[in-house]
Amino acid sequence: MLFRSRNRNVTDPYEPGSTFKPFVWAVATELGKYKPDSIVPLPHGPYVTKFGRTIRDVKYGGPVSWKTVLVKSLNGGMASAAEKMTFAQMQDTVSRFGFGKKTAVGIPGESEGLVTAPKAWTAYSQTSVCMGHEIGVTPVQMVQAFSTFCRDGTMIPARLTLGQEGESRAFPAPAKRVLPEAIALEARDAMEGVVTEGTGRKAQSERYRMFGKSGTAQLPKPKGQGKGYYEDRYVSSFIAGAPFKNPQIGRAHV
Repeated sequence: MLFRSRNRNVTDPYEPGSTFKPFVWAVATELGKYKPDSIVPLPHGPYVTKFGRTIRDVKYGGPVSWKTVLVKSLNGGMASAAEKMTFAQMQDTVSRFGFGKKTAVGIPGESEGLVTAPKAWTAYSQTSVCMGHEIGVTPVQMVQAFSTFCRDGTMIPARLTLGQEGESRAFPAPAKRVLPEAIALEARDAMEGVVTEGTGRKAQSERYRMFGKSGTAQLPKPKGQGKGYYEDRYVSSFIAGAPFKNPQIGRAHV
């Protein structure tokens, strides 16, 4: 039988853009690179990395708190933290949240995503991945990873199940500790700010306190059409959880 369609939730990797920032933000916080109330010394203009790369943001406000970096989705602040992390620490961030490998969801044709190999990792990679570029993920990988913030810092393997609503369902593997509980809650708190005062304000719910992250990644040009990214084409996405204190539901859109 010839199938003419595919489940893009598992087959098609995409650059997540800023929706990837919470994972790097949380690990950088765990490593002590910045505390939520630490002041990140951003300039009143584009941030320039130690190797001369210019990192741009929509707006520039000078020094801000580390929490504000996530709330306002500041590329310069994420690059600043990335430069404080080693290559191995950033690569571990990608791996520990399950990116670069298939989930346990069990749908045929699942992609592992796209992750730069350690031997090819550069300072440019370091300051791109922290913003959700130079990495390809699938929607199901994102949902699985985001469950860490919806729980106590543990992550449950993604799984496709059939059954009646409300039926008890066992998972194929135990939950994996990804972050200390306190760090997961710090990230959740910052992401509530994304919804109440940051880039996700339009996603607020009248029923729940939500936390989440929006992303707008420039679309990379396909082979044969030059290098780099289109100036006017984007992949927009959003991922969130609710209620804030005891998350039971999630929402993702690409």
